[in-house]
Amino acid sequence: MSTSEKTIYRKPYVQNQSASWWLKNKFYIWYMVREGTAIFVFLYALILMLGLLRLAQGEAAWNAWVASLSNPAYIVFHGIALIAAMYHVHTFFKMFPKVIVIRFGNWKMPESYLIAGQWVGFVVCTAVILGIGLFVGV
Repeated sequence: MSTSEKTIYRKPYVQNQSASWWLKNKFYIWYMVREGTAIFVFLYALILMLGLLRLAQGEAAWNAWVASLSNPAYIVFHGIALIAAMYHVHTFFKMFPKVIVIRFGNWKMPESYLIAGQWVGFVVCTAVILGIGLFVGV
């Protein structure tokens, strides 16, 4: 018996799924919202990279880019991007203790310690960056 005679031909099972499958479950809705926040973070990163390009092009280009940021559309976008990034950070910090479990012998670090530690680190890093910005800006 040859191998071609042993081959079974059948159609693969294809599950029909609508494009709105995620709207039927609250968990998936919030999951998709979280994933959507990455779009705003990406666009914000592009704006910052454009700023670096303008900085490399000289003082006039840099000043024009800074002046363009006072446009109301940019201000609204920055507010939306900040909210999106903060939601993304919040959900990441909640997820982190489920992915990384820290043990010392039989003792397991509580999730609340990990989440609080991340927020403390976030606040400290933000304060340092703002401090440097204020110090350099003076």
